[in-house]
Amino acid sequence: MLSFIMRKMQSNKWMIACLLIGNILLCAMVASVPLYSDAILQRMLIRQLNERQLDTNRYSGSIEIRFSSLSVNKGYEKQALLSFEQNIANMAEELALPVLERVSVYSTTQQRAVNLNERPISIDNRLLRLRYMSDLSSHIELISGRMYSDSLNDGVIEVIVNERTLIEQDMLIDEVVELPNLKHSDGSGVRIKVVGTYKNSSENDLYWYYPPQEFSDVCIMSESLFGELFLADLPEDFHLSNSWYLILDYTQMQSGDVERIGRVSAEYKDIFDRYGVNACRINYLTTVQAFPQEMLRLNITLWVLQAPIFVLLAFFIFMVSKQIMEQERNSIAVLKSRGASRAQIIRIFLGQSAIISLVSAIAGIPLGFLICKLLGASNGFLGLVQRSALDVRFNTETLLYTLCAAVLSVLTMVIPAVGFSRVTIVDHKRTQTRKKRPAWSVFFADILLLGFSLYILYNYNAQKDIISPASIDPLLYLASSMFMIGAGLFFLRIFPYALKLVFSLGKKYWSPSLYASFLKVTRSAGEEQFIMLFLVLTIATGIFNAKAARTINMNIEENVRYRYGADIVVMEDWKTNAGDETATMAVYFEPDAEKYKQLPPSVHYTKVQDTSRLSVSSIKNVRLMGINTKEFGEIAWFRNDLLPTHWYNYLNAMASDPRAVLASIDFRDIHGYNLGDSISVRNSNGMYFTGIICGFVDFWPTHTQTTTGTARDGSLVTVNNSLIVANLSQVQAMWGVMPYELWMKTDAPLEIYAFAESNNLKFSAFADSAATITASKNEPVMQGTNGVLTVGFIIVLVVCMTGFLIYWILSIRSRELQFGIFRAMGMSMGGVIKMLVCEQVLISVISIAVGTAIGYITSELYVPLIQLGYSAEANSLPLKVASESGDYGRLFAIVGIMFAACMTALSAIISKIRIAQALKLGED
Repeated sequence: MLSFIMRKMQSNKWMIACLLIGNILLCAMVASVPLYSDAILQRMLIRQLNERQLDTNRYSGSIEIRFSSLSVNKGYEKQALLSFEQNIANMAEELALPVLERVSVYSTTQQRAVNLNERPISIDNRLLRLRYMSDLSSHIELISGRMYSDSLNDGVIEVIVNERTLIEQDMLIDEVVELPNLKHSDGSGVRIKVVGTYKNSSENDLYWYYPPQEFSDVCIMSESLFGELFLADLPEDFHLSNSWYLILDYTQMQSGDVERIGRVSAEYKDIFDRYGVNACRINYLTTVQAFPQEMLRLNITLWVLQAPIFVLLAFFIFMVSKQIMEQERNSIAVLKSRGASRAQIIRIFLGQSAIISLVSAIAGIPLGFLICKLLGASNGFLGLVQRSALDVRFNTETLLYTLCAAVLSVLTMVIPAVGFSRVTIVDHKRTQTRKKRPAWSVFFADILLLGFSLYILYNYNAQKDIISPASIDPLLYLASSMFMIGAGLFFLRIFPYALKLVFSLGKKYWSPSLYASFLKVTRSAGEEQFIMLFLVLTIATGIFNAKAARTINMNIEENVRYRYGADIVVMEDWKTNAGDETATMAVYFEPDAEKYKQLPPSVHYTKVQDTSRLSVSSIKNVRLMGINTKEFGEIAWFRNDLLPTHWYNYLNAMASDPRAVLASIDFRDIHGYNLGDSISVRNSNGMYFTGIICGFVDFWPTHTQTTTGTARDGSLVTVNNSLIVANLSQVQAMWGVMPYELWMKTDAPLEIYAFAESNNLKFSAFADSAATITASKNEPVMQGTNGVLTVGFIIVLVVCMTGFLIYWILSIRSRELQFGIFRAMGMSMGGVIKMLVCEQVLISVISIAVGTAIGYITSELYVPLIQLGYSAEANSLPLKVASESGDYGRLFAIVGIMFAACMTALSAIISKIRIAQALKLGED
């Protein structure tokens, strides 16, 4: 049977090749999800741990464990120490991360130190502690003197100290000091002698969790001697202060192990914390505990965004498989009539499908690696940048998902064979004269899909104000695919009737070629349904991907610019009289503003006073923004569609009267203010500023209407934010000069950085919107979103072109007899080409136009659902669905090329048809 299957595949090699392309793309897309997810999450994990290290100034892989023995029960103390040592060893083993350093530190409590000579010392109460640190000699450099001895020297313990201890404790090398409260077993006081000073051998040595210069009372002695004197037989009243530092190589953490590492770390932290409050400090724990949520968010985003592509590829595979079986209907009927069972016929196509899927899985995984590279280099829709390559590694999930995709692909290819395997030669001849309605039409799948998708949309719009982004049902995202499929099927339902209507209206006037085109399409509309639906879904998916990507990216950029207000916002340190106890009110001293006049001509700036925690009557926490209207309008960023009229009109109204102010909409809707009312704002000094309301605004640069917080009982609380916008000169006239920001507009932000560096400026606040936007685009979910939508857009075009050419080339070859008859009847070659062009218009052009309309409608309805998953809490602006003409240009350019290539191929095929051979074919 295998040789039979191979010969059958070879005889239909072009269709098999197209089927192989679709399967390879499907396997590659499925394989790319776990590959990219693992690679980008790995990069994100290490980056977050690096940032954690910078924030805490502690190595991210560090674990600090403390135990202070305060019990007089020496048995308990020894048992606790042994328990700590064992648990630390177990913890290191279970975490399964490379241990860079493991340091044990045992210290006595602080002990009073007494000089044995009569030398006066500079401090009244000298307190010292004895300590040992494991493997110390490999991590220090002796500055003077020598290393301590491992045994007592004339009953004296030799120690080394750092320079700070030597100076602050007023100690001398080789001077003996007694610790009278710390006694040997014979009751004599412990004596110590400093024999050397040391420093850490390297500033970046991870061994030193706390650098030695942080301690001013530590004398380090021999580890073995410490154990012999103080650990072998603990005195009843002796206490220890112990620390263990476990330094793990966090760069070897794998994103797939994060949950296990977080769980194990938390379990051991609970064990150690039983011995004291916060006895165990794990620097990476907060990061790894929050990481699974980010993993889940990224994985859901990738799968949801690729779902329409999977549907399209599955549909393409199904379409090609059905086309292959349509061509082999005669062969299947002959086999059936000669005694072949249905199971045998299904096994033939099952074997063929298995071979194709196996090859596709093998080829799809390397292509999935390439797709991951494209995803990692994405910097916006259809934009790739040079970025450090992702460390893409093969994992078991990739193999599992690829095999699942291959199995589903086999099922998709075999499903048509189930129906065709029933057909005998008699049934085949009967079906050629009968038209059967497709199953989706009989069961109204189009109406059901449209109704369900619109219900999901309605349900979301009714509850969107209370939906949390973290609890969004992924079904919301799939609604767009349901809507596109349902709308495409509905178009197929009404298309034959619309076509017949147009044909009947003009059949007296159609030319022969146009008449033949209408007749062909109206009489065989069922045959074109798959290619029409395929084109509709392809174009609609391409447009939806393009608009979704542009909308998401533009919305993030606009929200950043809106929250910041300008390209760059800075504030210098303002000095105040806060330290003056006799001051009765706060006075601010303005930094020199003249230096900013030296900024390059490309940089424009304005002063903006932004003061919070003010009050208006009983309204608390009012915010006042003082601006220079002309400069503010030229420099601030604001979207023109946010207010009922252009926002410049509001600035002009303020400029007409120095006392004119703008108020946020809550002053009108909640507090009852009207246009023309006076409003008085009180500051922290008890001074009032009075203005006249000339307008109310829902939006204003940096203003967020409401803020959502969490109450003590865990419920969400929404607080209205109140804003007053006034003329800066009037505010300063009433209140004096108060701290203000400088808002800057520039196309070259590096010039501002260079200016600040050259003038040695120090800012208490600095915000760069361009840098924040870049950081947002580098965020893994955004990279994945842009990458998936870009790759999906490209795959849509490739599949569209492939499927289109397949259909029309096969259609032409199956109609050679018809063309031969037309030529024999006297129709010119130009007439035949014209007939084909008319068919292209009736089938392809109309499908593309409908697909464009469906893609546009789907984007307007469902793109806001996709936007829910992208930091919705940071969205201050209402969503605006965006598009870019260049995306449509690329899409329709490919479609145009596709048409041109198709017509060229069809013309070449038709020109080679010989009338005599075509007529003989008909006789046969």
